[in-house]
Amino acid sequence: MNYNKYFKIMCMSAAVVTAATGCASNTSADISVSSSETFGKEEGSLSYDDMFTDTDFDSSYDENTAEKITLSDKSVSITKGGTYILSGNLVEGQITVDTDDEVHLLFNGVNINCDSGAALYVKNAKKVYVTFAEGSENTLSNTENFAPENEKIDAVIYSKDDIAFNGNGSLTINALSGHAIAINDNLVITGGKYTINSAKKGISANDSIRIANGDFTITSSADGIHAENTEDETLGFVYIADGTFNITSEQDGISASGILQTDGGEFNITTGGGYENSQKKHEETPPMGEGHFGRGNGERPQKPNNGFQSADVKDNRQTADGNTGEPPQMPEGENLPENNGKKPETPSNTENSSEPDKNADSSASADNTSSEEETTVSQKAVKAEGKIIINDGSFNINSCDDSVHSNSDVSVIGGTFTLSSGDDGFHADETLKIDGAEIAIDTCYEGLEGHFVEIADGNITINSTDDGINSAGGNDQSGFGGPIGKDNFTETEDTPKITISGGTINIKADGDGIDSNGSVYISGGETYVYCSHGGDSAIDYDGKGVITGGTFAGWGISGMEENFSTDSTQCAAMITLDRNATGKFVLKNSDGNEVFSFTPKEEYGYVMISTPDMNKGESYTLSVGENDTEFEMSDIVYSNKQKTGGGMHGTMGGKRPDEAVNNEKNTSQEN
Repeated sequence: MNYNKYFKIMCMSAAVVTAATGCASNTSADISVSSSETFGKEEGSLSYDDMFTDTDFDSSYDENTAEKITLSDKSVSITKGGTYILSGNLVEGQITVDTDDEVHLLFNGVNINCDSGAALYVKNAKKVYVTFAEGSENTLSNTENFAPENEKIDAVIYSKDDIAFNGNGSLTINALSGHAIAINDNLVITGGKYTINSAKKGISANDSIRIANGDFTITSSADGIHAENTEDETLGFVYIADGTFNITSEQDGISASGILQTDGGEFNITTGGGYENSQKKHEETPPMGEGHFGRGNGERPQKPNNGFQSADVKDNRQTADGNTGEPPQMPEGENLPENNGKKPETPSNTENSSEPDKNADSSASADNTSSEEETTVSQKAVKAEGKIIINDGSFNINSCDDSVHSNSDVSVIGGTFTLSSGDDGFHADETLKIDGAEIAIDTCYEGLEGHFVEIADGNITINSTDDGINSAGGNDQSGFGGPIGKDNFTETEDTPKITISGGTINIKADGDGIDSNGSVYISGGETYVYCSHGGDSAIDYDGKGVITGGTFAGWGISGMEENFSTDSTQCAAMITLDRNATGKFVLKNSDGNEVFSFTPKEEYGYVMISTPDMNKGESYTLSVGENDTEFEMSDIVYSNKQKTGGGMHGTMGGKRPDEAVNNEKNTSQEN
């Protein structure tokens, strides 16, 4: 939303049994490593082959050489490398691993509760592999009385070194206090079924989280999946190749301090109770023009001579849980975290200090958010301080805050998205690039937002309470201090910009349809924009609005509508009607041939049309019902009321009017 227009309008998240040695002998293993495509389309992409080793997938073992341990009433300490088969119940105790060798743990019906520390504690190891035996059900837990001897070991599974989970069994973690899984180094998961209920984070690691496959149901009062490293910006990443993820979190769904990349997977994520809990609302201004600001789907434009037919707008989409919009239900019979379903307390340094730690007095942790106390709770669905790269995946998101958010770049190469967001659908502090995806943003404050927004391909539907697409001054705390009028505008390489070179875009906006604090460039694709508000426009820019190709149609309530600028090379016409109208509009040339037609379901007071079939110097007739408007394209851009380009446009770029103005770009990392 460009709020300078409004100024104008108003004036406008113990006992020890030492197990014997057993060397793993994997002679019968038939290792199956799925050869996932390595995506290299985006600079900085992570490679599947670099994420996993063959051993990460190997769930085989030699029962003759493995050490069998039946859990009863004593904790187990493993001090030598080898393979250990564990089964049985341990009411109060833990399994501890402390060796310089590799250890392979096979869980075959394990039930452990520990209130004095981690149920599984990897104190030291070259690497630990945990296999869940086929068909086995395993449960690790603590209770509300959880009081670890070392307050920093605040998790049901805690490892100071690398750990890998695999197999075809299941693991249930009930963390009624603390975190469920906290890993100091790298966490690898290549298979298994996981049900995680956590009073804090669900799955967390310092260096990386790497998931090849698995079935995950996570309910957490903090982040669902969280990777963070404050010392090395190349770490703290999350890589997901495939899997099914049902995440209900009070804070972020999936969060990374480094890169976050998905090459596939099915994601059903609800954060903060969903978009209905958001406080972000469109600030209404006095309506300009007649008629109500109705919303609805229009029929796709018809171009008679070339068989053109754009994609249908997607309606009646499912909400984030695939049905009702309610968060996923906790498994029956499971003990829930004490504060489940309640708003979490604001994170503090107390929580930050209780995460994985190589040494008890070290400051490194899987929850290293900041040395300073956080003042806000982040409730985004997919979030990274580094790049977000989405090569594929199916995303069904209901988020209180942004659905997809990066403090750097977002690159969407493919995938399908059904998003309901309390703020932005997609947000990038720097560049948001979409180059092929099916995106339906059913509700949001703003649909696509970035300093630079680049759309090369994809099928995108946006329904926003503010701007549909917005390019602002970078992060959420910036975007101020831009030019008031066109004469003051000077475009540089850092100027916010929206470029559309392909794809099909359908926008219904209560704010501006396409809004740039810099310029807008359209060279291809099909773009259809409805603007419900008389104080806004289908397209709005501070610098240039240039169209050189593609098809563009805009319509809405008259008042502040804006045409393309004269820098364009493709003809564009904007016709402001004498009164609001409904129904079909048709553009014909002087021979009476139909050039373009569209049937909005909304009331509108102006029409914008630009197609390759319009030519400078030709005459046209726009018919709305029984009313005809005749005009000649005497120049590349025509407006019957001379509202062409530039003017007094906002510089706040997606900022809410009730938020504090900051005239400098905020370089601090956002939650």
